[in-house]
Amino acid sequence: MNKLLMHGYGLYVWPAYAMVLGALAYNGLRARWRSKQVFRHLIQWLYSK
Repeated sequence: MNKLLMHGYGLYVWPAYAMVLGALAYNGLRARWRSKQVFRHLIQWLYSK
């Protein structure tokens, strides 16, 4: 009974957990990509001076 309950609970928890982790990873990668772009533009601007 308890094992079945845990399995049912896991079916709801794991997709939500995976979604949260995926969202965090996506936001982290996007922020890193954006900071790289800003850094690259800054370097280009400094060299063009």
